[in-house]
Amino acid sequence: MIDLGNLKEIERDFSKKQIDASKVGFYDSKEFIKVESNNPSYLSYYAKYVQLKKFDSTYRDMVKEKVPFIANLLFKELKKDGRLGACIDMSSVLSRILEKEGIWNHMVFGSLSTDYPQESRLERGHFWSVDYTKGTSAAHAWIVVPPYHIVDLTIKMQPYSQGQDKYLPDIVLSESVKSYTPVAEDLINPQIINALKRKGIKDAISYTIPQFRAFNKIFPAVSTVYNNSLLHYIPTAISAPDTSFEQSINLELNGRYGYQIYEDVIKPALKQQGY
Repeated sequence: MIDLGNLKEIERDFSKKQIDASKVGFYDSKEFIKVESNNPSYLSYYAKYVQLKKFDSTYRDMVKEKVPFIANLLFKELKKDGRLGACIDMSSVLSRILEKEGIWNHMVFGSLSTDYPQESRLERGHFWSVDYTKGTSAAHAWIVVPPYHIVDLTIKMQPYSQGQDKYLPDIVLSESVKSYTPVAEDLINPQIINALKRKGIKDAISYTIPQFRAFNKIFPAVSTVYNNSLLHYIPTAISAPDTSFEQSINLELNGRYGYQIYEDVIKPALKQQGY
């Protein structure tokens, strides 16, 4: 059993399986895909490798310049288009754009709970991974881009009904986070929890997401603060784009698919900035 908290063990496993880990996005390699086909959770190895990998100051400075710049450009495209609830598609496109720019990152699926400022008089907000309307699903999606623990371009652009967006940032770019211990209500619609209790099932998490607690030890939940709102990000799965960037049509904003946005908007702007 590989210790996913140990970079050297992960690297040895890649080497043993003849996986070249030198290039950003190597989860697309035929060697990686071969292993993943027999072990669907193997993408977690890529994610922990990205999180544990050692980066020099030159690389980190580059990331801290380019990622906010790219994120803001992409958010402007999203806001102009007006699409809501595009967290998976936006995270996928942003991940691919960053890979094109040589920036290590990985996608995360999970739940999100929000404590709004007291003056808002808003109840706690939730994107539940287990909900009546969706079953068990990816309630929210974001990416990890070291040194950023959370990069989220869609938190504000969701179908809110009580003006919650007023208390949320356009973009979450968090280097500083605190650990967070999730409870069942963070992950599961309380109506489901109560229904399970009536059936005598007390541990709703183990019943509905049996792999969660083991996963949470490897990819723990974290909290960050924006605009006086406290955001709790709770990973439940690691994901990655499943088609090439050039062929992907999962996201269309203002008449352009993701790759076209990169070619027509992002690349020219980066060049203009001297990146």
